[in-house]
Amino acid sequence: AGAPRPLGPGGGGGGSVVYKAQVNNQDAVIKIMTLSKATNEDINEVIKCLRLQHKINHPNLCQFVGGSFSPDGSMLFVFAERMHESLEKLLLSKHGEKRAGKLAFLNRVWRPRIATTGSWICDIARGLSFLHEHRPSVVHGNVSMANVLLTADHSIAKISDYVLNSRSLFRTDHPSEDIHALGLIAFQLGTGRLVDSGGHEGGGGPGAPRNGG
Repeated sequence: AGAPRPLGPGGGGGGSVVYKAQVNNQDAVIKIMTLSKATNEDINEVIKCLRLQHKINHPNLCQFVGGSFSPDGSMLFVFAERMHESLEKLLLSKHGEKRAGKLAFLNRVWRPRIATTGSWICDIARGLSFLHEHRPSVVHGNVSMANVLLTADHSIAKISDYVLNSRSLFRTDHPSEDIHALGLIAFQLGTGRLVDSGGHEGGGGPGAPRNGG
């Protein structure tokens, strides 16, 4: 396999560091996760997760390319399909354009067309359904506008950060958490306003501070 070639910081959800890269002449991203406090048991669990993620393949899930550890085992490098931008970044960029006057002819808050929103929501639902019905079942546990990513033409939405998740590597969430998160995403796309995981408005709209999402 060819070595990754960092191209600069890339977009991604959570607290991990993400870079654009090229692997075997294909566009990818490399996510660097710190495991400095992980025990040997934790490392073995991560390896199991990587093996599971390698078996998962669905058109609405970002394709996992591979993973490796640093020589001392303190960092994990995860390679995945490179997408264009997240739903969160799209919404915030459109709000920025509106504040600059470029979208003054639109309503007070930018939002996608209903047909586009419906298509993205269906994409996310299909991805989550595949994870939940997989054996063993996989619960994302942290689905958000930040880790639902779009293709360059915005025609397809894909979920990232499944199996290995920067909020918690080892979790036992219930599928209902993902369904709740899907509802929040639908609300945000329908209203054009970002909210946090509790449903409180976090400021995606014009002139308001962003508190989470």
